[in-house]
Order: sequence, then C-alpha cells, then structure tokens
Amino acid sequence: MRFNLKTYQLVSFLVYGLILLFMLTIFSGFSQKIDNVHFKRLSTENEKLVQGLSQNWIYSILQDKYGYMWFGTWDGLNKYDGYDFSIYNVEDGLSDHVIYSLLEDDEGYLWIGTEKGFNKFDRKTQTITQYVHIPGDSNSLVNNRINSIIQAHDGSFWLGTAGGLNHFHKETETFTPYLATQQDFYSLRSNYIINVYQDKEGILWVSTSSGLVMFDSKTGRSTRYYHIDSDSNSISHNNVRCVMQDKYGGLWIGTRNGLNYYNKTTREMRHYFNEPGNPFSLSNNWVRTIYEDNSGEIWIGTESGLNYYNREQDNFIRHENILNDAGSLSHNRVYSIYEDRSGNIWIGTYKGVNKIIRYHNDFQHRKQTAFDESSMNNNVIWNFTEDNEDNLWICTGKGVSIKNAETGKFTFLEHYPDDGQSLSDNDVRALNFCPSLNCMWLGSFGGGLDRYDLNTKKITHYRHNPNKNSLSSNFVNDVIQDRDGLVWIASGKGLNCFDPATGRFAVYLSDAEDENSLSNSIVICLLEDKQGNIWAGTDDGLNKYIKSENKFVRYMSDPEDKNSLSNNTIFAIYQDKKGVIWVGTSGGGINRLNTQTGSFKAYTINEGLPNNVVYGILEDDAGHLWITTNLGLSKFYTREERFVNYDVKDGIQSNEFNLGACYKGKNGLFYFGGMNGYNVFDPLKIIHNPNKPVVVITNFRKFNDVQNLEYFNNDTIELNYDDNYFSFEISALDYTNPIKNQYKYMLDDIDQD
Repeated sequence: MRFNLKTYQLVSFLVYGLILLFMLTIFSGFSQKIDNVHFKRLSTENEKLVQGLSQNWIYSILQDKYGYMWFGTWDGLNKYDGYDFSIYNVEDGLSDHVIYSLLEDDEGYLWIGTEKGFNKFDRKTQTITQYVHIPGDSNSLVNNRINSIIQAHDGSFWLGTAGGLNHFHKETETFTPYLATQQDFYSLRSNYIINVYQDKEGILWVSTSSGLVMFDSKTGRSTRYYHIDSDSNSISHNNVRCVMQDKYGGLWIGTRNGLNYYNKTTREMRHYFNEPGNPFSLSNNWVRTIYEDNSGEIWIGTESGLNYYNREQDNFIRHENILNDAGSLSHNRVYSIYEDRSGNIWIGTYKGVNKIIRYHNDFQHRKQTAFDESSMNNNVIWNFTEDNEDNLWICTGKGVSIKNAETGKFTFLEHYPDDGQSLSDNDVRALNFCPSLNCMWLGSFGGGLDRYDLNTKKITHYRHNPNKNSLSSNFVNDVIQDRDGLVWIASGKGLNCFDPATGRFAVYLSDAEDENSLSNSIVICLLEDKQGNIWAGTDDGLNKYIKSENKFVRYMSDPEDKNSLSNNTIFAIYQDKKGVIWVGTSGGGINRLNTQTGSFKAYTINEGLPNNVVYGILEDDAGHLWITTNLGLSKFYTREERFVNYDVKDGIQSNEFNLGACYKGKNGLFYFGGMNGYNVFDPLKIIHNPNKPVVVITNFRKFNDVQNLEYFNNDTIELNYDDNYFSFEISALDYTNPIKNQYKYMLDDIDQD
C-alpha cells in the first residue's frame, strides 16, 4: 500500500539523508502457458482504490521515465502509481477530454493527442501548452483530432490526424502538413491518418483509411500499398489500423479485415483471418493494435479479443471475456497494448485496463464449485495423499474426495448412518496409503480409524471399546505407517500402534511418574525419521520414541532456557533431506532441532514468519522449506534464514491453513489445504521478481500545504529552519502486485538503523 511517513517536528533540521530501500515480495515466474493467462483488472469501479479510472475506454497506455503509468481515456488523462489514480482533464488545461494518443519525448515532456488538439504537459511546472488548428495558418495543426504521435529517430515529431500527416518542429513550434491530393501520385493515399510508425531503417509507415503508405520524410514522397482483389500479395483491406516491425524485421499490418505479415526481404505478404470453427485462428478480422514485447512475443488486439501469436505453430491463442470470470479479459474490444519495465503486459479495452503479470504467482486454487457434481464435496481441507494409481485423495469436512488421475473427476467416500460400509465419520483428518496391502488408512475426528480396501472397496472400522487392545480414542489426528508395516495413530487419548497382522493396538499414554513415557496423552502429529524412530507432537511437548529401548525422549519448553523448544503445543514435525528435524508449534513459530545437543533454534514473527502458529512443513528440491501458518504461506531459505511470505493477495486459498493439510505429490507438486479449498503448485516455479523499481515521492507537505515536488525526486530536500512540520508520501513503481510492496526508511540523526 502507499506509505505515509509520520510527521516529524523539527527545531532546526536539514533533511539530507533520506534512504529508501524497496524490498520486493516474491512472485512466481511468468507462466509459459500463454493459453492459461490470468488478467488483473483496473476500472472505474475498482473498489480497492480511492480513485478509479475516470472512464473505461482505454485508447492509449504509457509508462513514463519515472515509472508512472498513464492511460488515455474517453474522459480524461489518468496517471496511476500502483495505488491511486490522478485525473487530468479540460479544467486542468487539456484541449479536450477525449485522449487518443500519448508520447513521452527524450526530454521528459508528455505529449497528449486529443479529439480537439495537441498538448504538451510540463510536469515540473504542471503546465499544459495547447496546439490547435488555426484556419488560415499553414504552420498550425492541419486537423485537431490526433490519432497517433511518434518521435522519430532524428528527434522530430510526426502526428497522424483526421485531416492529414503533420511534421512538428519543437524548436519553432510549427507544423508542416503532408496531404493526399488526387493530382500527385506520390502523395498520401488518404488524409485520415489512423497510425504512424517508424521502422528500424527509419522508414515511416502511415496507416490510412484508404491504404498503407511508405513515406520518405526527406523527399515527402509516398509509396502506396492497397488491396487488389486479384493480387494475393496485396494487403487484405485498405482500412489499415496499425503497423509494427518485429525483431526479425518483418512488418505486421493490421486492417479492418485481417492481419498481414510482410517479409521485407522476399516481399511476400502472408494473411491471417478469423476462420469459423478454428479456435486457433485470429479471433476477429478487425485488428486494432499490434504489439511486440521485449521477449519477442506478438500480441494482437482485435474488435473481439486479444490474440497471442504462436510462432512455432503459426497460429493464435485467444484471450476473451468469459462471463462471471474475473480473471478473464474485461472486454473483447482491445484498443491498446503496452509492456511496462517489469514485463507486465497492459491491455486497454472498452471496459477498463487489464494486466498480465509477468512474474505472476502460480498458486492454483482448487475449491468446491457450486452445482458442479464433478468438483470436490467441501472446501474445508485436512489432508492429502495418493494411491497406487496416482489418484488424489483429499480429506474434507464432508468425508473424502477422490480425484481421478486420468479424468480429473471426483468420486466420494462419505458417512451414511444406515450404511455400515460407509465411513465412520465425515470429519476425516488423516490419510495414509499402504502400498503393500493396497489399502487406505483413514482417521476421523470422532469416528476412529477406518481401513479402506482398494481392491474390494470394503471398509473395516476400528473404534474404541472396553477391550484394552482396541483403539484408545475415536478422535484421530494423524496416521502413519512405519517401515515395519505398523500403523501409528495420534489420538486424543494416547499414541496407538496397530499391528495389521494381529489386529491389536498397543497404547502409549503419559505417566506423570515415568519420565520415559509420553509427555502428554493428547497426540497431534507424527513422523518416522530416517533412523526409524517415531516422533510424536503432543499438546504438551515433543517426544521421540526409540523402539529398541521402548522409551520416549521428551523435549519441552523451558522459559529459562532460550535453547529449549519455543512452545509445547506441537502441530507439525518434519525431517528434511539433511536429516534436520523441524517442529511447528502453536504460538512459538518453527523450531530447528539439533539432535546432537538437544537444543532448538526458534524462528518466529520476529525473524519474519507471518504468524507463530505453524500448521504444516514441506521441503522443495532446492532445500527451501514451505510453511503454512494461521496468517498465510511462507517460504524459508534455510541457509540465509530468511522468510518470504504469501497471502490471499498472491492467490493462496485463504490466510488460514489447516493442521496437517500439506502433501508433496509424486509429480513434485505441493498441496496445501485450508478453510477455502487448497492450493497446488510447483515450488520451483515460484521465483523472485528481479525488477528493482524506482521509489518516488508522490506528495510532500509543509504545514499541510502540498508542495510541487512530485517530479524532482531529489536525493536531497532542503527545508528552512522554521519548517517544523512536514510529511510526505512515497510509492515504489512496480505494478506486479503493488499492495505487496514493502519499504524501509531512515531519517539521519533521528533513526539509528
């Protein structure tokens, strides 16, 4: 969010050392699956902004040298800093409210083409100079409607208007017109200029309503290209909307009836059209804009959809508005496309701005879909595992949802009171697959332990009863099967060890008079380590069961010992590839155990963890830990001892996860569940955003009076001795996920660090 520095009272103080350090939060890599793009929207109705767009028709987009985004709309010029919009309109000095074209020149001036004139915006002085058509003045604009503005390689300006082509001379502030005349074959094809483009060789390409013109700026002579029905090598239509040269030197020409590719070397023209029934053809024949991003990818905006050109297949991937899908394009009519410095692609449409985030996280969110019988049956997720056919089993608040690996469809196991072959209870908290028996062990919170035979599809129930060899409690929190085939059950009344061969349970309880017993009988989570020891996390302490000695070693929190466990309520136990034991607690963060010394090192919110309640821990193939908490997901760089945190704004299912709801799939994907479904993602594809944005002062006040310092951004701001009260606002101009931007600041002689 926008950062407000508190107002400081000064006696006599010179601010000379303002140090701003922007720290980027982590985002995932740009998805290579261009066919699965997620759009972020900005509009007049953006409820998260104090001021939304002034109007939703976005004709032009620009990022200036400071990093601000500018949008030309039907009703005003909009400046965006990632948090708020500032609106400029006629009352601010613009010649008209309809903004068609934008340009920032090499001196930092902003040039605005409108329905009624050409405007120069000096942002340092906050003044606007208007240039309009003056009848009888040959040095004035030839027409007031400015459809296109470019600054040529020589620094001069060319303007495409509704009444001809203009060459603007900044030094004299005069215009030279170039018009179409019937008598001159080398003149323009039409005076209605839609677009002006200069290629790498310096040639001007002028798009008109009656054909394409190659314009020699030195001689003022034109070469005309127009559609000829009998010539397949001609352009597809005379109403030419745009031209763009790609990195290979070819020209892309958008018309009102098709897209054209012109090979300047072979002089061959290739045509692309919408083909009914072919989803890989152009989405619509009316091409409004063409853009090549820094990666060389071609984007085409049409009257009905955005298209990505697939060079390998020589076809198109369409992106269109989908009803009730907020992640789809906001409207199919695309006017403008632009790439910012961070690589985000901005799309201006008839209904607001859309943004494709280059470093977009790929936390895929799965949840129950209303009225869809093929989706899972509940959004409260407690556990995951896979069977021998790679089907995904998900514990929910309504039994178990089983996702078929081939079809993606779900089947369900649920409790039915009158069916003895149904689950014991729907509140299933634990799952464990036994390959040797081809069965699934299911522990529920109130129904005991179930064994589901995948061959016969029959269920065997194990519940607590007076028999001392039965399950000690029907409230099961966790189930694991060890290397010897024994099943260990964490319950609300002891640790149970079940031998499938004998059908008997051995129960381990806490004994206040036996220090080698379990520290507490409420057992929450379990782990078998690489040595075959069983670890049990309880409501009061961590325990290691040494089978060969039939005893427990206790690890407890001691307020007098900073190297002891940080909290006695244990929610998660995990052993990484190096053999290190990690312990997640309820209130004490995550602990690293030194098994040689028995000492712990705790990592809490003080070290960067988002919350001290830890529900689950997984390790990725790079050795980083992923930790679910009561306030989001965290990635822990164990070597640097550094956390990077994610919340709902990054796409996770909810800020609240559930105890034990974490699983690493056979394919390497991570599954994390909570109160609103689950996330599935490849942890190695969640990478840093490498861009270092500019941090700018967006507002400076002395005694609550706004000062015009927005575009100075000096390292030094000097105040008079009696300027005792001041405040300012800053923004980091990276638009990947602005609300996640974080700041550090320091005032010399006041702050120590």
